[in-house]
Amino acid sequence: MKKIALLFFILAAMVPSGMKVLGIPGDPEDKREAIIGAWVHRGFYYVFQDSVMTAVKISGEPKGFKSFRYTLEALGNIDLIRYGADLADTRNNEFLLLGTVTDSTAVIAYATPFVRADSSKGFVGTWKNVVDMKAIVLTVGAGTIDYSEIFLDGSTGRTVTTEQRLGFYRGGKGRNSGKFYISFDDGSKATLLPIIFGDVMYLFDISPRKSVFMKTDRAPTFREFQQAAESNG
Repeated sequence: MKKIALLFFILAAMVPSGMKVLGIPGDPEDKREAIIGAWVHRGFYYVFQDSVMTAVKISGEPKGFKSFRYTLEALGNIDLIRYGADLADTRNNEFLLLGTVTDSTAVIAYATPFVRADSSKGFVGTWKNVVDMKAIVLTVGAGTIDYSEIFLDGSTGRTVTTEQRLGFYRGGKGRNSGKFYISFDDGSKATLLPIIFGDVMYLFDISPRKSVFMKTDRAPTFREFQQAAESNG
């Protein structure tokens, strides 16, 4: 139960730190019905039927076809899809943020975990996400955000900055409180929703190009997935 308890504490901890939870319109029960069916975004499919979610990707790499049990968790004004092989084993469950669902689109966002790298409080400060030899570093100031991607060269032991962007952000108001609208110096834009608990931040990118899934009549079958995998084998 540690992960579920952690998320409840995340939401409770946001008010004292000055952060607010995004208000997403819609009743959870309505969303539970509305999400049923197949949804696609850039070749990635989610299929929701009863309490089973199937994730499918047959184009590009890596390919995949896997089914999970899922449920909707309403935490404050945020709705999360909690999924895993066994929902009772919450230590091995994962989460997706579920935003507004219409008859043709659904906002489904992935979380990227960051760990605080300084002694700051709230959203402001330095945050790191490290996977293998690559690190993403966010340095958040009062209205500014610096994004860096750093790669560790195993042959030399030196770090190389492969990407760096400076941005400016503004916070949302009203029902959009908790969202941050960012404009980078290269012209790109992003809409982020951070959930912070102590020194851990789960960052959801809810920019339309990253999170808007379209309703589709069908998703690839397991046989089609096998055929796609064999063709590249």
